[in-house]
Amino acid sequence: MHDESMKYDPDTTHRLAVDGVTHARTFMTVPLPDAGDGHPEGEPPSGSPLIDYRFSLANERTFLAWTRTSLALIGGGVAVLHLLADSFTGFVAAYVLVGLGVLVAAAGLHRWLRNEKAMLNGWALDPTRLPIVLAVGLGVVGVLLILD
Repeated sequence: MHDESMKYDPDTTHRLAVDGVTHARTFMTVPLPDAGDGHPEGEPPSGSPLIDYRFSLANERTFLAWTRTSLALIGGGVAVLHLLADSFTGFVAAYVLVGLGVLVAAAGLHRWLRNEKAMLNGWALDPTRLPIVLAVGLGVVGVLLILD
């Protein structure tokens, strides 16, 4: 089903190079309903930036995924602490997991805020090193638990 309110605008076609391959990305313009505040249709009120809500919601879903990861790490740390209570290696592994959980929670919040600000200002999103830190930390925990 084609919605007549969505119009193709050739000026919104952008070229994006990924791994040496050029991809065309086309954005559709969707007119916004008139809010009755005297602003033309589709113009953000008071000069505030207008971002596509889908990107903001995707950013929020990513934040929630980092939060779930944080909870799993903390829960795993508590479980390891109780299962290996008599082992120094288990003690260290548990605290590394809990520490990673706290780090992931803080970094996820920071990243969510930074991405929202970047989208509102039209800036490029910064890459994150959090997956690398998480992989190294989990690797250390894995080695500790194998050596126990």
